[in-house]
Amino acid sequence: NAFFAETKKYRLLLATFSGYCKISEILPVPDKVKEHQTISRIRQNMSITRLQKKVVHQKSKGYLKTDKDIMAYEKRYKEKMFKTGLDNPYLEIQSASNGHKYRRYIQFGELQDTPIIGDFDSFGLSKTTTIPWF
Repeated sequence: NAFFAETKKYRLLLATFSGYCKISEILPVPDKVKEHQTISRIRQNMSITRLQKKVVHQKSKGYLKTDKDIMAYEKRYKEKMFKTGLDNPYLEIQSASNGHKYRRYIQFGELQDTPIIGDFDSFGLSKTTTIPWF
């Protein structure tokens, strides 16, 4: 049964988190919540994949002509990439389609007095919709 297999996988996943967080049934939101917050995805603008695409583009335009030019360009890019890295919390996720692991970085918005109703993505994140913060 596919449902049973997914439930078993979900329970195993939760068991790995048990040392890091409290896992319980869904609890009701308290009656008097004063603040609300957005929780959304934030992306790193620079990556190795993007670097490879930029090198191909720079070579096609004739800006990078020698291996030395390419190595110098890659070095500058990587230095900038590591300086501007994200310190945000993240989830490390394994893709169901290709098995690759990737990180989904999380950004917490400013606390707000008024809730904003809207839609969430498949991970339960939104740049505009708020959740009660208590």
